[in-house]
Amino acid sequence: MNNFLKKGYLPYLISGILILLSFFNPFYNSAISFEDKASKEISESILLLEEIETLTIPLAETIPFLKSWAHTYENDFDKLLSYLNFADLLMLLQLGILKLSEWWVFKLVLVISFLGLFTNYTKSICKNLLIIGLLITPGLGIYTQLLSSLSNQMEIDLGADLKSNLLATKDSINTKKNFINPL
Repeated sequence: MNNFLKKGYLPYLISGILILLSFFNPFYNSAISFEDKASKEISESILLLEEIETLTIPLAETIPFLKSWAHTYENDFDKLLSYLNFADLLMLLQLGILKLSEWWVFKLVLVISFLGLFTNYTKSICKNLLIIGLLITPGLGIYTQLLSSLSNQMEIDLGADLKSNLLATKDSINTKKNFINPL
């Protein structure tokens, strides 16, 4: 065993195991469902926040002493929306990369890159390709699975509370608006 480690075969063994793991990818389905759920929560929160903004800003601009405040209120909405849009973009990007990692062509590139490690001519390029490939599959699936487990154990909210609070706010605003201005 000591001789095995001294000759530097351990990285090859770990890479081989990770490539085999990428073919079976036991983390894929749970990672996809976690990413889908989180992305859906963020997208729904964005829609609700935009609805609240369209309901409240015109209302605030009609009240004289709130008119100057409406501009900063709108800037706050824009900042929050840009944050949520960026988070949604990152979630969709992760989801897209996760789905691409299941293509057989991607796995073929991993195998070819692994085999290229044994030739001096392509060793450096294949090493870089293999590292990037292994970060994507099974790396992204493992990362997402760990993030899912961590958020479940620590009871971290991934947007459900935000969405429910925004929905309650929207309903409250609509109720008050309908009370003030009935059809």
